[in-house]
Amino acid sequence: MGRNNLSDMGLDRRGYMAQVDEGITITIADTAFHEITDYTDGDSTNGAFVFQNDNELKCVVPGEYMAFQGVSVSCSVANQLISSCVAINGTPDELTTGRQKTGASGDEIDISGQYFIQLAKDDIVTHQVKNAQSNDVEILQASVVLMT
Repeated sequence: MGRNNLSDMGLDRRGYMAQVDEGITITIADTAFHEITDYTDGDSTNGAFVFQNDNELKCVVPGEYMAFQGVSVSCSVANQLISSCVAINGTPDELTTGRQKTGASGDEIDISGQYFIQLAKDDIVTHQVKNAQSNDVEILQASVVLMT
């Protein structure tokens, strides 16, 4: 008998948040990471996480999780190096970082990254973005998925 769902494969603790409203601008005045806000959806299975404050996953069940993050962005300035990552308690996790460079002004690019992260009870997971050239970026879609 084959495995036909994530729970059958032992992947029974999951949390996610997604932002699907196009056109949220992140004001970037420096080269640091900035939180992506206004997620439109978030949930968890088996009570592993609590989706809160429209941009946070609060860990309820500690452990090691595979973190997947992705974002579609646009920038009004050409040749911008944009990065996104998962952050734990406000600190960017560099191992989850993805980077992509825009071409022409207004180009839409997709950035993703994934890695294992260790979470303690009450850790807060957020999604962050930065532009190495300090120009604003427009978030078209964004998501974070955490699973054991």
